[in-house]
Order: sequence, then structure tokens, then C-alpha cells
Amino acid sequence: MKTLNRLTAGICKVESFLVFALLLIMVCLSFWQVTARNLFSKGFHWADDFLRHSVLWTGLLAASLATTEGKHIKIDILNLRMSEAVKIKIEAVISFIAAGMCALIFKTAWVFVATEKQYAEMNYSLHVATWVLESIFPIAFGLAAFKFVIRGLNGLLAKPHRT
Repeated sequence: MKTLNRLTAGICKVESFLVFALLLIMVCLSFWQVTARNLFSKGFHWADDFLRHSVLWTGLLAASLATTEGKHIKIDILNLRMSEAVKIKIEAVISFIAAGMCALIFKTAWVFVATEKQYAEMNYSLHVATWVLESIFPIAFGLAAFKFVIRGLNGLLAKPHRT
């Protein structure tokens, strides 16, 4: 488990860097676009497409990061009157269910991206194949599934604290 937890931490560092870099680039580029359009009536022709896809990548990577820390959307109605040990075990089971759901979405996204790759469409403003831009779907859901499995395993293997 230590190796898997270290791997998860490494993945999180890469995701954090990518989210930070994309946010910084998006803020600077959108500021430039607005300024250039208002002052010079020009802008980068590729910027709008880049920003649109960057928002998608940033959102999905940030969602994967939230999964790691357990800050994803969840309903805590069952946790009101349970002992800490029971809460941990229930969260572990829920993590495995969430991993299964993410795995299903991963599979669907994988098929979607593979189909897009077959059609070989290009995003001409960015000079990139469309499937490359859409590859974040299977990447993010695959990472989320992996992280939910790790959370589930950590919960099942956790030793209850004695108070």
C-alpha cells in the first residue's frame, strides 16, 4: 500500500502542476485576448479554442485531485450517528462503488476517443487532432477510478483508533 500511496501522491503532484500551469496560462491568455481585441481589434485566432479545451482539462484534473483528498461531492447523511470505524468502512465501500462508476465512464470515454481517432478530425486552429484534446476524458476518469480504489483499500485496511 505504501507504494500505491506514493504513486498516488506523485500523480497528484503532476495534476497540481498541470492545474496551476493551465490556470495561469488561461488567465494570462484571456487577459491578452480581451486587451488585444479592445485595443488592436485583433487577437490570437487559436486562443478561444485553446481556452475552451483548457477549461475542460483543468476542471477534470481538479476533479481527480478532489477525489484524492476526499473533497469530491458526497452526501454525509449516513455519517451522523456512526462510530469512526464504521464510517471508515462505509466510505471504503462507497469508494469502491465510485471506482466502478468511474471505470464505466472511463471505458465509454476510451471508446469515444478511439472512435474520434479513427475519424482523424483535426482542430485546425490549434493544429492538433481532436482526439488528443478529448483524451482528458479517459485520463481523468481512469485516474479517479484508480484513486477511489486506493481510498477504498486504505479504508478497508485502516486500523480503528482507540480512544
